[in-house]
Amino acid sequence: MSKILIVGYTTRSHLLLDLDETSIYDVERLAKLIIESYPDVGNCLIVESSTPSFNSYLKHDDKGVPHEKWTYQNFHLVFDAPIGYERCLAIIDDLVDLDVLAPEYKQIRMFRGDMTLRVSEKVLHHRVIPAPKPICIITNKHFPVPEGNIGSYLKLSFYCRTITTHTRDALLNDASADS
Repeated sequence: MSKILIVGYTTRSHLLLDLDETSIYDVERLAKLIIESYPDVGNCLIVESSTPSFNSYLKHDDKGVPHEKWTYQNFHLVFDAPIGYERCLAIIDDLVDLDVLAPEYKQIRMFRGDMTLRVSEKVLHHRVIPAPKPICIITNKHFPVPEGNIGSYLKLSFYCRTITTHTRDALLNDASADS
């Protein structure tokens, strides 16, 4: 059995959000709404965290009746300015109240004591989920100069891609040399 390493970006001072099964349109609108409502969060980097391999599926309810469900993309929001852990939780609380995030999201953040997002690929039994891919930055007129969190996230993401590529190439070269 091989060991798999998944690398995450962790902070207690910057707001990081993981949004599953949504669209880029809704994510951009949410990022702009958060920046407008909480200008102290700074700029926002939108990252595509994974794309489902299928568009629709059947899910059965408690009575066994099938319902067609649609799968959307998954995104991460990385905000730039340091606002502190308590402020992050207060914003998450508001997003839970608005049904943007599930109540469990805040419970997990409180249990962990931080904000963490995956920056590396994730290897599963049947497929590999690629490393998250930066899509765009939503700028905040109150923070024309980046505070640094987005840069730190992008730097770690770049290092993970570089290491993953070199490791995969080395493993492939070793495998071809053995045959």
